[in-house]
Amino acid sequence: MTISIAIATLDEYGQAKARLFENQDAGDWAILNRDDAHVWKLAREVRSRVFSFGIERPASAVANGTHAIWCEGDRFAFTDARGGGRIAIRGFKLPGKHNLLNAMAAAAAALAMGVAPEIIERTIAGFTGLAHRTEFVREKDGVRYVDDSKGTNVGAVVEALAATRGPVILIAGGVDKGGDYGPLRAPLKAKVRMLILFGAAREKMRAALEGATVIESVMTLTEAVRIAAMNARRGDTVMLSPACSSFDQFKDYAERGRIFQELVRAL
Repeated sequence: MTISIAIATLDEYGQAKARLFENQDAGDWAILNRDDAHVWKLAREVRSRVFSFGIERPASAVANGTHAIWCEGDRFAFTDARGGGRIAIRGFKLPGKHNLLNAMAAAAAALAMGVAPEIIERTIAGFTGLAHRTEFVREKDGVRYVDDSKGTNVGAVVEALAATRGPVILIAGGVDKGGDYGPLRAPLKAKVRMLILFGAAREKMRAALEGATVIESVMTLTEAVRIAAMNARRGDTVMLSPACSSFDQFKDYAERGRIFQELVRAL
């Protein structure tokens, strides 16, 4: 059985996510991002213990009993009730600030559960990423093809572009989720040579992003991949990062990603 919940605003989305903490008590842990103001305000509201993560060392990290982790060049530093330590991240393979924060959150959760830092270090070095999240598919004629079908909202696409060397030919579209496409304009201007829109939301997205880069609109993902390959130059990255859900033409984001990969391998 599938349950659908209509969420109209970022505040409603945050409230829905915050329900994850409702049944926690003082013996549990909440792993919270200090760098996200919407998340960090929960530190004052949850009943559980808080282990925070963020890029910069927090001022409160020097206090006894504070649980926090941050980045120091090629390592994570952390402090907890036992004192603290360091975790090397030189072997971490995934690009981008968002992946660094994800690794930090996972490390914080592991530390809260008593996992030794050296085990966390080995695990981080051995992790190669998730399917359909900035997943490298192939390189052909000097063009890299990347599957980011899991990028179903604008924020995820912004992070994917930040982690990708330009120039980019971006393929996006699907079912509109009611969000604001405005935050895409700056990274499109800075890095995206061509934006190819497909699916149900293509005209709405085109209207919102007109002028930020060259835009082509097509009906299907098959057409989008064909046009991307025709226009790609050596050194480009062709990336599927839709900013939309997949349900107009696919069962889910995973099916969309698999079909994208099949189309790319058939080029």
